[in-house]
Amino acid sequence: MSDNNLRLQVILNAVDKLTRPFRSAQASSRELAAAVKKSRDAIKQLDQAGSSLDSFRKLQAENQKLGDRLNYARQRANLLSQELGAMGPPSQRQVVA
Repeated sequence: MSDNNLRLQVILNAVDKLTRPFRSAQASSRELAAAVKKSRDAIKQLDQAGSSLDSFRKLQAENQKLGDRLNYARQRANLLSQELGAMGPPSQRQVVA
C-alpha cells in the first residue's frame, strides 16, 4: 500500500512539475489579455475625446463665421438707417406705397 502511495506521490509531483510552466503561462496570458483590454478601452476613450474636440473646433469656427455675418448685417443696417435718416421724412406717396 505504501508503495502505491509513493508511486502516486511521485506521479503527482511529476505532473505538478510538468504543468507548472503551463499554468504560469496561462496566468501570464490572462494578465496580458487584461492589459490589452485596458489599453483598447483607453484608446477608445482617447478617440472619443478627439472626436469631441474636432466637433468643438468645427462649432467654434462656425460660430466665428456667424459672428462675422452678424457684425456685417449690423453695419449694413446702421448704414441704411443713416441713409434713410439723411433723406428726411417720407413723402405722402412713399407712405401710401
